[in-house]
Amino acid sequence: MSFRRSNNQTDQWRVFCTKHNRYVSQLPRLASVFATADRFDQFLQSGVYDGDGMMLTIMSLTDDEWLPFSLFVDQYSIDWQSYFTKTMYVAYCDEHDKRHCHPATTCFKRDDLRMPRLIIHFWAKWDAHDRTMDANLRSAIERFEGRIGFRSIDIDVPQLHDICLDAGVANVPALGFYTTGNLARLLVGVRDSAVIINEIEIWLSPRRSATA
Repeated sequence: MSFRRSNNQTDQWRVFCTKHNRYVSQLPRLASVFATADRFDQFLQSGVYDGDGMMLTIMSLTDDEWLPFSLFVDQYSIDWQSYFTKTMYVAYCDEHDKRHCHPATTCFKRDDLRMPRLIIHFWAKWDAHDRTMDANLRSAIERFEGRIGFRSIDIDVPQLHDICLDAGVANVPALGFYTTGNLARLLVGVRDSAVIINEIEIWLSPRRSATA
């Protein structure tokens, strides 16, 4: 069992669930799953029986349930990362990979801000519009490969909140256009491929660069 063993383990689990009640409260059908840390672990690995004798598994979660549940597990894995491994939770990780949106862009690293031209796709797992934006961005990635670096930032990653704040990202999806680490503009909302490509060409134009 992965939750840290201690004399007050039960209290720790209750505190953890209370802290992240914004997710737990959206999952009334899983009330028995959150009863104890052991039961939660069992659910992640193989499933549990509810009070009516019905088997609950991660595969049986609806799309609406999956979102808050996966966000809760994200917090669980962050707080107890030394215990949370893909080997132990292979069933959950496989299901996560099936359902999770993987951006076409590479995950952002701070050194990326040194690039002469960089576009960051600010996105969130819970926003379905990001999948559309990601799909529309693929044509631009192919067209401008070698001229522009394309990266993605999940706005729910705490370590990157400062980048989101500095860019003024209040809504997703959003595209941040950076020139040597300086934000040139922020494009908010879903745009189709043609619009994205046009915005990039304007940004790259010599006239625009001279006045930037």
